Amino acid sequence: MKSKLTIACRVVAAVASLLALPASAVDLLERYPTPLTAGDSQPDHGRAWNFNQQDIFRVSKFELQVGDQLKVETDSADLGVGHCSDGAVWAVLIPRAQGTLTSPVARQGEPVANVWLRFHPSQISRLFPPDTVFADGDTNLILQIQSVVNAKFRSSWHAGMNAMIPEPKEVTVYVDTKGGAHRFFMVDTQAKTAEYVAAFNRQTSASPEITPNSIPPVVVKTVPEAGSTDVSPGECEIKVTFSKKMSDGAWSWCTAWDNSCPEGLEASKYDADHQTCVMKVKLEPGTTYGYWLNSERFQNFRDTQGHPAVPYLLAFTTTGHAAPPPSYVDLQLQQARAGDYWAKFNLWDAYAHGNHHTETNSAEAAKWLAELTKGAYLAKFEPAGGFSPITAKELLDEFDDHCQLHSGRGSLGGASFFRTSNQNGKLVGSFLTDTPDAFKAAVEHNPNLKLISIEPVTPDSFLTHEASGQESL
Repeated sequence: MKSKLTIACRVVAAVASLLALPASAVDLLERYPTPLTAGDSQPDHGRAWNFNQQDIFRVSKFELQVGDQLKVETDSADLGVGHCSDGAVWAVLIPRAQGTLTSPVARQGEPVANVWLRFHPSQISRLFPPDTVFADGDTNLILQIQSVVNAKFRSSWHAGMNAMIPEPKEVTVYVDTKGGAHRFFMVDTQAKTAEYVAAFNRQTSASPEITPNSIPPVVVKTVPEAGSTDVSPGECEIKVTFSKKMSDGAWSWCTAWDNSCPEGLEASKYDADHQTCVMKVKLEPGTTYGYWLNSERFQNFRDTQGHPAVPYLLAFTTTGHAAPPPSYVDLQLQQARAGDYWAKFNLWDAYAHGNHHTETNSAEAAKWLAELTKGAYLAKFEPAGGFSPITAKELLDEFDDHCQLHSGRGSLGGASFFRTSNQNGKLVGSFLTDTPDAFKAAVEHNPNLKLISIEPVTPDSFLTHEASGQESL
């Protein structure tokens, strides 16, 4: 019989595809969008992920079949989804009633306790079609789902507790049966194969007994209360109380949006009970503040066993009228004084050209231009070894593929302000750099490029270079 792969639900009748989804249906790919089209298995690219009660859904049915090698099907089930900034990275299914695993491993179908899935973020709606997913999942299962995650996460596509990204064709299916067996399959949706890995059946249960020590801490109280709109401005202590004793010396007060956090006056500390974290701050009038207590990337609020606290959004508003926001120049000055190169560039640009509602000021422009040239070098290079680019993009791609030098987040970095010029039928490239030795070494190791010169930047040469364009042959 010809092998057949069916992911999630069988294809519905063509006429049904023309009907709108029920109002309560959820498209998980829209909920967790992804820019990724390929896998990423480099451990240092592992993604920190997030999971909370808003990530629990109900599915009306679920089916994953790979010919006669594997079939997992459930009726109604609760679904937990772990996600990062690049989309969904794992899922846990807990059947509400019947769930069955059918495979050559057992003579008859095995009742399912839970299903762990690892997949490429773009495949989430293939696994769980939108017309089967609803928002009314049982949020009381958050600790049970987290328990499965904690036990399973190191089984595949992991870097510690961070998620690596499999290729779109690869799906890991790890089923715990009610009989106590652990069935691990590596699915290739292109080859239509499901390889069983027996070694995982010798591991301990993925659903260990839930105890107070095994569950993650949660926020049980905050001062001010989340959602408060009548908080007095001035100096105050923000207090966050967790459900368990916490590890001291590390915390994650994370910004909820740009400039969402008040000015801190003292370092965080725990009360004597080690459950309440306190931070002294200064609140401005008429301002809405917000913290994520733990987040997708930062999870330093942990209990004494090392379990990270479930992320919690604390937002509140002070009374009174807010002070006018700082001007563009004021914001750039603050960052420039902290050493940010691009803030210095923005100040020069504003004063030199009158941008951002700033009056031109030749003295200020000259002052910031001098800052831009400190420690900066102009590097020029040309094609070599038979490499003959016609466009600026071709030359830049060759440089990026082999030289691995880029702008710094707050500095000029290894290579910034890329320009090209047509010189006697040859395309010559140039960059500004603050790492001349590294730039020279990178170009010299590329046989397709030849270094022409590296010279300190002067105010005049900076202006000439910045005003030039990117020519092609």
